[in-house]
Amino acid sequence: MFLSSPYINSPINIYLNMKIKVHRSIYYFLVFLQLIIIGISILLLLNLFNTEIFVRNSNSSSLIFRILLFFLLQYLFKTVFKKRGLEEKKIFTILTLISLAVIFDGLGNIFGWYEMGGILGKIQYDDIMHLFLPLMLTLSLNILFRSILKKNSLSNILSITSLSFLICIWEIYEYWSDVLFHTTMLGDIHDTLLDMTLGILGGILALLLIRRFLKALK
Repeated sequence: MFLSSPYINSPINIYLNMKIKVHRSIYYFLVFLQLIIIGISILLLLNLFNTEIFVRNSNSSSLIFRILLFFLLQYLFKTVFKKRGLEEKKIFTILTLISLAVIFDGLGNIFGWYEMGGILGKIQYDDIMHLFLPLMLTLSLNILFRSILKKNSLSNILSITSLSFLICIWEIYEYWSDVLFHTTMLGDIHDTLLDMTLGILGGILALLLIRRFLKALK
C-alpha cells in the first residue's frame, strides 16, 4: 500500500496518495489524448488535415500502429493485473506512466519535433525521448516487480534487465518499421548506440528517482 514518508511532499508521493478516482480520471484523460493523436495522425496520413502546426511525415503510419499496439497492451496489463490482485492505484500508476510515454512520442511526431534542430545546438528531441521513455518504462516495471516480489533489490535488477531487453526490441522494431512502413526511424550505427546508451541511462535515472522518492511504496 502507499504510506506516508519523509518525502510525502514530493510530486511522486503526492500523486501516489491521491484517491483512486483521481488516478482513474488522470488515466482516462490520457487515453483521450492518445485517441486525439491517433485521429490527427490518420487525417495527416490521408492528407485531409494539413496546417502550419501539424506535420505529416513518413512516420505517421508507424505512430498509429504503435499507439494502437500500446492500447492493446494497456488493456491486457489492466486485465492481468486485476486478476493477480494488484492494488488498483498501482495499476493506474503503471498505465499512466506508459500513457505519458506514448503521448510525448506522439506529440513529437505530429508537431514535427523529431525533425527540429537540436536544443542548444546539439540535443535533439529524439535524444530526450530515448532518455525519457525508458525512464517511464523502468518506473512502471519497478512498481510491478515490487508489488509481486516484495523485494526491492531484486525488483531493481529485474527492472533494468527487462528495460535492456526492451531497448533491443525497440531498435529491431525501428528497423522493421523502416522496411515495412517506409519510415525513417533507424539512423546509422552511431545513432543506434547513442539511443541505447540514453535508454540505459534513463533506466538508471529511474532507479535513482525510485530510491529517492518512492519510500512510500510498500
